[in-house]
Amino acid sequence: MNKVTLLMAKTTLDSIPTKSSKKETSTIETIPVKGNAVSRYAQACDDQKKAEAVKAECAPVLQEAGLLHVFEHNVEATSATELISSVNLVDKADSEDQETVDRVQFTWSRKNLKNDPEAVKAAFLQVTTKDGLPAKWDDYCEWQLEAAFDASIFMEKDPRTKKKKFQQARYDAFMEALKTVCAEHKVDMPLSLTKKLVPKEDFHERRFKDFDVDANLALLGALPNSIALEAIRPVESEEGE
Repeated sequence: MNKVTLLMAKTTLDSIPTKSSKKETSTIETIPVKGNAVSRYAQACDDQKKAEAVKAECAPVLQEAGLLHVFEHNVEATSATELISSVNLVDKADSEDQETVDRVQFTWSRKNLKNDPEAVKAAFLQVTTKDGLPAKWDDYCEWQLEAAFDASIFMEKDPRTKKKKFQQARYDAFMEALKTVCAEHKVDMPLSLTKKLVPKEDFHERRFKDFDVDANLALLGALPNSIALEAIRPVESEEGE
């Protein structure tokens, strides 16, 4: 199944050199800072590393549970309005008291991530529809064109300064007659088209009507989507309430 990489900003703290350090103590000056900001920062870095390790351990378990529930629900849905993308997760021991326990909200997004077209075609060959019919990749995906413009052709190195300089005359000429100027300056056509394979607009509705849970999970490996986890802590009641 698809795995989401959780991106977190990592901060490292270089230890102050000591006599036992590989660095000589004389290379970097050590100065005192008022308060306890240094020790608190160092402790926070340690805590952050521990937290990252715990999140990395728990995330696959939560992602699998959330994704399986969303897909099972959607496969059983009788209309597009019944489809869901999010579910709240709680520890099994706390499931009876959902309002006062920690929750993690799982969200499966219909945002399509980059895919390998050959892997997509191969994935559809491995699954069948609920009716037992072969799945054809081009029934569910299509090629989409993307345009790109190479603006580097408007930059040229100045023989005197050796620095690249924007060529205004060349730019103006290209804007007036792109093809003619390409031949004149002996540069490639800056406008290019590339194609990528993307799910059709109705794919994320049809997939649950046409395929069972196992097939959908298999297709997710080749046609990945963005998924997210968000911790929701219980709101503590104020004293006296």
